[in-house]
Amino acid sequence: MSYCSQCGAEVNGPFCAQCGAAQNSDAAEPLCASASNPFEAGSQEPAHPFAGESALRSPSDPSAPDIPGFFGAFAVCFYKYAEPRGRASRSEFWFFALWFFLALVLPVVADALFMPEDIHNSRDPEASRRASFLCDAIELISGLLIMTMVVPLCFAACRRLHDSNKSGWFLGGGLLIGVPVVATAVTLFKTLSNETISDLLVISPHVYYLSFLALLSIRLASRPTPGPNKYGPEPKKRR
Repeated sequence: MSYCSQCGAEVNGPFCAQCGAAQNSDAAEPLCASASNPFEAGSQEPAHPFAGESALRSPSDPSAPDIPGFFGAFAVCFYKYAEPRGRASRSEFWFFALWFFLALVLPVVADALFMPEDIHNSRDPEASRRASFLCDAIELISGLLIMTMVVPLCFAACRRLHDSNKSGWFLGGGLLIGVPVVATAVTLFKTLSNETISDLLVISPHVYYLSFLALLSIRLASRPTPGPNKYGPEPKKRR
């Protein structure tokens, strides 16, 4: 028994008696089933309700950057030390910013742990000397870490701005504009004798950079652009 390829009715000859469509000998099953049941045999609808949607999706881009974890962000940002191109996920930037913050507070923690008041004011000079040497060594390591992490942190921020489809020049322009602000404030501070104006000049660079950092933090925390944008493919979580 064969069925019409157009209406699904039974046919016994080269033409359908119901719609008159020409048939072929291979029409063994109806090609058009009820649209209300996509799971009927012979239906052109997908067997799974989301099979058609998944078939239309493009496979993930293998060139898309990874979304690293806490330790991976440290390695990735140093690997892309001065790379402004591409995109960085929020976890990549903020985990690396956390590493930078830990390097900043490391000397404070070391001083609190190894140089308490009882050792600092003790009569044992040897214990005080060892504790002071350890704190100085930790401060030196912290200073070296901070100096080496400034550059990759800035470029990671640039890639993070790209991830939300914003130009990385927002970061560079904001830092460069602050240079003449500071220079002007210092010059006027040296030439003016009014204490009130001088105090305002001292505060003005701090106000500018704090305002800039607040606006920059909001942009760095913004949501990424779904899918690819003009800066590259969207970072993906590897499995």
